Amino acid sequence: NFFDAAHQPSGFLGEAGLIAPEAELGTTPKIVNFLNGMFSLFYNQGLTACHQGFGLFWAKHTTDFRTKCNNGGTPPNRIATTDSRLLYAAPGDAAATVDNLNLLLTGGRLNNDTMETIVEAYTNRSADPASALMAAQVLLTASAEFSTTGGGTAPSSVERVEPPKPEPSGSEYKAVVVLT
Repeated sequence: NFFDAAHQPSGFLGEAGLIAPEAELGTTPKIVNFLNGMFSLFYNQGLTACHQGFGLFWAKHTTDFRTKCNNGGTPPNRIATTDSRLLYAAPGDAAATVDNLNLLLTGGRLNNDTMETIVEAYTNRSADPASALMAAQVLLTASAEFSTTGGGTAPSSVERVEPPKPEPSGSEYKAVVVLT
């Protein structure tokens, strides 16, 4: 195990004395870099170091790296420069494709609202099948169900009770904003 077994995240979990070793990986820069890598995988239709992808790092240090990444931007050119390719083919219409991606990427955990959003995005781009598939893949990997392994629950129709606003403490604080 490569996690610190005693890692306590800050906030409520740490204050409650709970540990969460896997939360060591859940920092904002790591989450953003993971999403950038996944989006690059779909945009480039394969594994590449271009666009902050997960491809071979050594390619970034070669003289042809800019040419490799900026060679026209069309799918055939992007595919030709990947280290390996995605060969997934959409099985049919929007609903069938999203249902298949749901099974493959989340184990069938997408809730109905998320499914409808992704099907709508796919349908809106149906004139360009490659763009429609990419939109579905990107939206699905950005969903909460892609990043979790639990069963998940559908959003409740019960309105959330707004907690009372805390009184200002008057003490100074620092805020950290991460931009990548």
